[in-house]
Amino acid sequence: PNLIAQRLQSEKNLSGDALASAVREEMGRLRQRAEELRRKSVTGIDFGALARQWSDDPATRERGGDLGTFPRNTHARAFDDAAFTLKPGNISDVVQTEFGYHIIKLSKREPARTQTLAEATPEIGRRLLAKLEADRLTSWLKDARRKATVRIFEPFRFGALKSEFPIT
Repeated sequence: PNLIAQRLQSEKNLSGDALASAVREEMGRLRQRAEELRRKSVTGIDFGALARQWSDDPATRERGGDLGTFPRNTHARAFDDAAFTLKPGNISDVVQTEFGYHIIKLSKREPARTQTLAEATPEIGRRLLAKLEADRLTSWLKDARRKATVRIFEPFRFGALKSEFPIT
């Protein structure tokens, strides 16, 4: 809804009640489209083909909506709840999250397992690099603050500019 509101504000210059109404209307239209796509997938139309044609997610669209395997708590709660209650081969009802509407088809369920070092290495590297970058930025910021000289010019300090530049 937030992205839709931003788009409608910029494209149609809407605000207030008109914007809220337009967002509700667009969300209703998107939900109807999701319901129709779910009906098609349940009647046997290829789920991957529908996702390639209709998905708004550029990250998974070309893969036919395939997210691969994932553990719990990696997606929005409503998404995870729906995904982890499905049986292999089943298709969920339309699920709404803060990212939009989703239809989930569970291909297979794999038992939880511990990753091998080779599987975990890329994620470990990303996390260590992110921590190193954050530490360097924090250090640089502390150093910059310590070395900074701040001067307050009197006209700004005592509000003399208020009379020179009144608010119109």
